[in-house]
Amino acid sequence: MKKLLGLTLAIALGIGGAAWAAATEPPATVVRVIDGDTFVARLGMREVTVRLLNVDAPEATDQTKPPECLGPEATAFLRGLLPAGAAIELRYDTAREDRYGRTLAAVYRGETLVNAEVARAGFGAAVLFEPNRRYLDAVKRAQEVARHAKAGLYDPARECTLPAQLDRTLLRLSLTSQSATTTAEASQSIADASAALADGEAFGTLLDDVSAGRHPLLLAAHGPDIAQFRFALARALEGARGVRDSRQAERDRMISEEMALEDARIQKALEVELARLAEEARRDEEALLAEANAEAAREEAAAQAQSSAAAPTRRPTPKPTAAATTAPTTAPTMQPTSAAPTRKRTPRPTRTKGSWND
Repeated sequence: MKKLLGLTLAIALGIGGAAWAAATEPPATVVRVIDGDTFVARLGMREVTVRLLNVDAPEATDQTKPPECLGPEATAFLRGLLPAGAAIELRYDTAREDRYGRTLAAVYRGETLVNAEVARAGFGAAVLFEPNRRYLDAVKRAQEVARHAKAGLYDPARECTLPAQLDRTLLRLSLTSQSATTTAEASQSIADASAALADGEAFGTLLDDVSAGRHPLLLAAHGPDIAQFRFALARALEGARGVRDSRQAERDRMISEEMALEDARIQKALEVELARLAEEARRDEEALLAEANAEAAREEAAAQAQSSAAAPTRRPTPKPTAAATTAPTTAPTMQPTSAAPTRKRTPRPTRTKGSWND
């Protein structure tokens, strides 16, 4: 029985010693940094590519696509932590290599866990690649520090970060509420609102892709914030759609009013033109009538002249001369005749009232 217990203890100690030996390595030195979570180290006589455990940093070395947001900054940060020639200690978890043959390790420089420092600066996020989870909690705690400090990937002042994209999208959506007083301003406001809505919908698609795991780093960094981002975006989109619809209604109203004013202007101009044409026609008619009257007068005068020319000429009746009309100066001599006796006329008596008087 004692022999059995002794054998069991020996086996346990042997297994424990082997596990401890597997979890640590002698000090190594840094050769060069590749990107924000990968570097080359020298272990004895050989060089190995080391991938930091439980932290993911933005890519910066993939030649097939542009660097990810803050990829160059994360690379520069790791170079500051691990300058060439620096002595480091590598500690391991269950799986020591990934599918690409890289060594998976926690990296210590003195008492500093480099994996956690990358997350604390906001240049990486905690990730779990089973079965290695030994250093996950330390990296998560560091990541929360970066989140509250709005550092690195959480910094809204860095225009490529997700918070910066959200702020920019919300701001553009809010600017669509500016009023319009003319058709041109309303049309521009509608165009601005439509463009802002397109940007907002594109950002919503990005959030969908993050939630679906198409952007692992963004999901690791902002997973807890996605629901809040969606809520803010949804409210802003709703407001912008309302503004766009309102501007469209305003523009339609303005267009109707402008068309009515234009119709009134055209009608007024038509009335003025018709009045001008009527006046011109009246003057033309008067001129024609005057010309016709003048022509008639000329024709009448011509006819009278022609009639006078065609009539026969009458000789004037001779007036009596003086010899014919004057009586002879010497009266003819009358022969004397016997004179008749003169009769005395007796006056008739006049009658007075009541009597006759001689």
